Amino acid sequence: MTKHNGRKSYSSRVGPLATTIVAAATAALCIASAADRVTAISKYPGRAFFGGKASERIAKVAIANNDPQRALEEATRFVKTDPLDPAATATLGSALLLSQSYEDATRSFLVAGQLGWRDVTTQIFWLQTSLQLGDLNTAAQRLNALLRMGFTEGPTLDGLLKMEATAEGRQAIANIVIEQRPAWTDFIYTSASRLDGEAFSNRMALLTQIKADGTGGNCTLASPPISALRRAGRLHDAETMNAIACKSSGSAKIANGDFEANTPSPWSFTGASGLEASIRPAPAPLNGHALYISSSLSRTVHVATQPLALQPGAYQISWKSVTASDTPDDTVRLAIQCAGQPMALSAAGHASRGNLNHAMEITIPTQKCGSQRLVINKMAADGAQTGAWLDDITIEPVK
Repeated sequence: MTKHNGRKSYSSRVGPLATTIVAAATAALCIASAADRVTAISKYPGRAFFGGKASERIAKVAIANNDPQRALEEATRFVKTDPLDPAATATLGSALLLSQSYEDATRSFLVAGQLGWRDVTTQIFWLQTSLQLGDLNTAAQRLNALLRMGFTEGPTLDGLLKMEATAEGRQAIANIVIEQRPAWTDFIYTSASRLDGEAFSNRMALLTQIKADGTGGNCTLASPPISALRRAGRLHDAETMNAIACKSSGSAKIANGDFEANTPSPWSFTGASGLEASIRPAPAPLNGHALYISSSLSRTVHVATQPLALQPGAYQISWKSVTASDTPDDTVRLAIQCAGQPMALSAAGHASRGNLNHAMEITIPTQKCGSQRLVINKMAADGAQTGAWLDDITIEPVK
């Protein structure tokens, strides 16, 4: 490859970055002040009369207006005024990109990177460059920097989705999550419900990789997006994410069946006078948290529901239920309804096994039951206030 061809190849890789960097600069614009205008007519054209920030704003306005000459003039003035400010050389790099001076722009961003990492434009440049050169470990570090600064949209999100599209990219991100446990880990979980199709599948693959490498799933962080997916009718996606992140529930078919997630849960609670339902620390012999239900109603009442996406076939539903005095409880019952149907599916073999464990079997029909909901019922109290604890709900196929 000749030297000329090498330069052409470099330009073809870095050239498209101009649009991205210009967009980032536009996002950072401030309205020019009177001081900016005085600076523009200063008797000292080599330096900004009122400081480099004025020239920075003018340069970014010029970049947004696609005026490379003015952008270069003001960016150069910014550098001469504040040569140790990484934003100065980053602004110069952006102006050089607009002028299609790609190699000079790269040198400017190299200096900006050496002066400090907390510059969004510099990090975006190196993120995009690393992705185009296939340097995924460096790209992951640049993503890490941007996410630490709270910059989660635009080029950052685009870069994250590109990284997640390959096994090597997912591994590079997983390595940072596992080794550093950054605060932006929650963004990986909570933004999942905004994705669909291949992008959602890639995010689930990343969460699986993080889980496999030793951090485990995080049901607390996963609960809000799982709930959002269920509300949007994406029950299969919700089940997929629940299976990855909420293994503690012991069931891939139900979310937060152990009531351990302390964020907004996939359960929808029914409000009624004389009915109380709340997740609390559970008494022995239960562990962790459980759902406490108390009712003085003389009728059976729905306590809570959760949408399901069970395939046709037979399933066993299991749960633990005890009274407040640790005696066997039979006032809490579970049922499954097909969506849009008022009647519950027939249950077979409901049995209380010991003083904690309950189980029953239901069959999801092949017709008119594409989605369902699980219903927690509290039986009639016969006028007396009765309380019970519910925990560890699981739904598993009958083999």
